[in-house]
Parts: sequence; C-alpha cells; structure tokens
Amino acid sequence: MGSISAGRYGFDIPSFNASLRVMTSLGWMMGPALMLFAFGNWGAVRTFFLALGVIAIWAALRRA
Repeated sequence: MGSISAGRYGFDIPSFNASLRVMTSLGWMMGPALMLFAFGNWGAVRTFFLALGVIAIWAALRRA
C-alpha cells in the first residue's frame, strides 16, 4: 500500500516505505508505554477520555 501511495503522489518509493516503517514501529513502541504512563498517573476514566480525544483528533484530521 505504501508503494501505491508513493507512486500516486510522486514520492520516492523506498524512502516513503522506510518512513512508514519508522512511524509504525514508533507507534507500536511508544503507544502502549504512553497509555500505561497515563493510566498510572491519571486513572482509568481520564485515560479513557484522553484516548477518546486522540481518536476524535485523528478522525477530524482524516476528514480534512
């Protein structure tokens, strides 16, 4: 999918795929650690609303 998007928008395919891999790896490493940090400091209810806010921002950016 990365090569299709890169080809469609005129990006260099190997560097575009590399950046997608980096972002995916960072998400898998940092996401759970940040949520456990938030849960430990703020509790379940605040962490839930934090996650809900992040999802709302993502959805708004996706529509734009």
